[in-house]
Amino acid sequence: MALVSGSLWLSACNADRYQPKIADQIAEVPSTVYPKGTVGGDASDYTLAMPSVRNWFLAMREIERRARTDPSLQIAINYPFGSATASHVTDIEKNPAFVAALHSCQLTPREFVILTALVGSTLVALDQLGPENAHTRLKLDTGLANFARANRNELDSLRSTLR
Repeated sequence: MALVSGSLWLSACNADRYQPKIADQIAEVPSTVYPKGTVGGDASDYTLAMPSVRNWFLAMREIERRARTDPSLQIAINYPFGSATASHVTDIEKNPAFVAALHSCQLTPREFVILTALVGSTLVALDQLGPENAHTRLKLDTGLANFARANRNELDSLRSTLR
C-alpha cells in the first residue's frame, strides 16, 4: 500500500522566514506552491501535530486489519500534492467501510487525505535528514524537517508498526 505518490514537499523559498513551533511539537506547513483545493494547498493550511499523526497511523493499521476480510478496503492510497482534495474525499466517501475505519480512529476523509500527504512527506524528511547533524542535499520544508527531527523516535516507532 503506497503512502504517497512520491511527491515531496520541497521548498527553499520559505526556509529563512519560517519558525516552527517545536515546543508544541507541531509543524505549520507554509503555503508555497500549490493552490487552495489541492492536497498540497490544503496541507499548507493544516497544523500537523503528533496526536493527528498517531490517529493516522492507527487508521492505517485499522484499514490494513479490516482489509484482510473486506476486499473493498484493498485500495491504493495515493494523494499527490497537485491533485484535488475534494475528488479524493469523494472517492473515500463512496466506500462506507473505509469511512467507518477512519471514523473509528477519529479522522474525517479530508483529514486522512491531507495527513497521508503530510505524514508521507515527514517520513521522507526523516529518511533524507539522516543523523541529526548530517548535511542534506534536499531543501526540505523547514517546518516538516524540524517536526521530523523533534519527533524522530516516535515517528520511527509508529512507522515500524506498518511494516
